Amino acid sequence: MVQTYNLNSMIPTAIAASFEKRLEKELVIGKAARVEFKNGINKGDEVKVIMPARVNVKKWAGGDLEAPDKIDKSEVKVKIDQGLYVNFELEKAKEIQIQNAQTSDEAAKLIDEYSADARYQVRDAVDTALGQLYTMAGSKIDKNGGAYALTQDNFYKFLADMKVRMSRNNVFQSGKMSCYLPPEAVAVALGMPLSQYTESQVKDIKTGFVSEKAGWKIYESNNVAVVDNANTKLYYPLFTVDGRTFAAPLQKSLDLIPYMRDESVNKAFKGTFVFGRGVPNSKYLGTCCWSIAEGSYE
Repeated sequence: MVQTYNLNSMIPTAIAASFEKRLEKELVIGKAARVEFKNGINKGDEVKVIMPARVNVKKWAGGDLEAPDKIDKSEVKVKIDQGLYVNFELEKAKEIQIQNAQTSDEAAKLIDEYSADARYQVRDAVDTALGQLYTMAGSKIDKNGGAYALTQDNFYKFLADMKVRMSRNNVFQSGKMSCYLPPEAVAVALGMPLSQYTESQVKDIKTGFVSEKAGWKIYESNNVAVVDNANTKLYYPLFTVDGRTFAAPLQKSLDLIPYMRDESVNKAFKGTFVFGRGVPNSKYLGTCCWSIAEGSYE
């Protein structure tokens, strides 16, 4: 007996499960965020996000301990101000291919290409929205409103300077500090000409991890803010603390509604996705402004 599948329910269910399970792991800049998945949120809502707790460690002289501290955790409100939607058709040939799958696992793998593409686009939208928050950085290496020309030599000075600034603010945590760079800056900073910059030179191309220098994990992301200023591109890298710099409430899953268009025989699906982002404590975010001379990374 030939197995048949109700794609009107199977596709929304599979895609929803994929979002809930895998989106957070695939975020790049989102690694610097406290991500919470929320049900029933709508654009314009304000939702609470509980930031990670911190415990105070004190000197002990060997006697009685002081009264216990209350756990230092903060509950912040973040507005759901970002909205996305998908609206796609399942081609008849793909529908037949799924229906002819021998097992439900095989059918799910065929559906996953839709899920993966939508998920990657949502990931990029979330990372881009987080990247735009560089303006809220509490630690800025400033050149009186101008841009520093990035070179391989001065890149390490930026890392050291930002480490000092965040250490003075008591937010530098060994093993949890990350720096997010656009591809052009990675090529210059790490001495990797773009003509030679291949997947073999990064440790984990899927999550953007490139290297670790001076106590900073360095990630590459196309979603770091780049601003055009009088035909000059200005780059705004992010210096962050993992899981603490941003608060990011995300819709728990991509909820799809199946429908049929009058002029088509293909199944169609549409749905929305909303999220918010904020910087609960500006001390956990650093940035600066770089220019990269044309040809310096070729």
